[in-house]
Amino acid sequence: MRNMLLFFALTKNFNESVNLLLLCVIKSCNKHQKQFKVRFMDKLFFFIIAVSLAYAVGCWGRTRKIGFGLAFGLSLVNLLVGIIAVACSKKLEDNK
Repeated sequence: MRNMLLFFALTKNFNESVNLLLLCVIKSCNKHQKQFKVRFMDKLFFFIIAVSLAYAVGCWGRTRKIGFGLAFGLSLVNLLVGIIAVACSKKLEDNK
């Protein structure tokens, strides 16, 4: 940053200074935009994993009295709470 300020002080042409400043800002924005995309993809990846695990607990809850919906909802809030709720729920009786 100090080098850029020194360059601005040494340039005699105002347009040159402005063009260089805009170029630096654009490069900085592109760098931050790439970091945002990486963070977004990481969050999306973990969100998909969390929903998949909650779905698995919900499917396990189908065979229990708690049912799919409640087991899935609890697992979305907290996976461990959903697992404990399904494990403590009674199994459905077969009507044969």
